[in-house]
Amino acid sequence: MEFKTKFNKGDKVWYMKNNKPTEVKITSIEIFYVGTDQDHIKYNATDIINPITWIDHTNLFENMLYHSKAELLKSL
Repeated sequence: MEFKTKFNKGDKVWYMKNNKPTEVKITSIEIFYVGTDQDHIKYNATDIINPITWIDHTNLFENMLYHSKAELLKSL
């Protein structure tokens, strides 16, 4: 079985954290597949600026992430 993700490990992406655009780097991808509407893909990421650990941000879903800051701001 092959799974397709919107982002790859190592990609730099943007999401909103505490009402502020935040750039992070994808460090891991979790796929939960049981063949129902419960299926989902989650990402974990580290800060681009001042990283503390390799998973500074957890449980990031594809609908929360954007390829660029402009794309994120346009979605608001």
